[in-house]
Amino acid sequence: MGMDQIDKLFARAFWLSSPTLAVPAFLERRAPTQRARAEGLGDLRGLTLVTAGPDLVRAKVASTSREFAAAASLVESRYAWRGYAVQPHDRASAITVVATRDADTVGTLTLRADGPAGLAADEEYKEALNLARKAGRRLCELTRLAIESDAAWRPTLVALIGLAYLAARTVHQVTDVFVEVNPRHVRFYQRMFGFVAAAGQRMCPRVGAPAVLLRLELDRFEMLLRQPGPYAAGPAAAALAA
Repeated sequence: MGMDQIDKLFARAFWLSSPTLAVPAFLERRAPTQRARAEGLGDLRGLTLVTAGPDLVRAKVASTSREFAAAASLVESRYAWRGYAVQPHDRASAITVVATRDADTVGTLTLRADGPAGLAADEEYKEALNLARKAGRRLCELTRLAIESDAAWRPTLVALIGLAYLAARTVHQVTDVFVEVNPRHVRFYQRMFGFVAAAGQRMCPRVGAPAVLLRLELDRFEMLLRQPGPYAAGPAAAALAA
């Protein structure tokens, strides 16, 4: 993974590069540590995605015990507020992104790539995921999205999604992103990011709430970003109604 590839992907991301978007962003770079390279995250650990404007938010890949603890605490508090359960998290097989404003952690999102152990969504949607696998697709899932209640949700979401996108493409060469969402949030993901339904509503035992499995093909997503129309205006301008 090199900086040229990251820069090209960054330029494609409409929520980052579009002049019509209310939340522009840029990348800050530093040399990644030897440990980061040994863990396979390479240049990604040397990046911070920063949203510009009055609500400056920084997103990075979590790497310290303090960052992991802050992310876990935010997930637990936001899920508890919604009445969701929180299952133990195996961070060794995932990339955790944290967003901060000043010294406070205001958002987090976890990206988990497919592997021998499968994905969390296999528990309820294994048949749908296996269809994609048999077609030669490279899968990942987004989980544990949480944004602080009083945070500036728009730049926080931009920072989290933007860095997760770079991680999916550069670290894991993902072709398809899956996410389990509450049925009342399905239209948001479809309208804003182009997700389509991959399987119908079922009860998710990990959070104790109903869920729908959604799928996003990244090649199609990037093609839509280059076309005129509603995507060009910046779909991420809508609120995350979670």
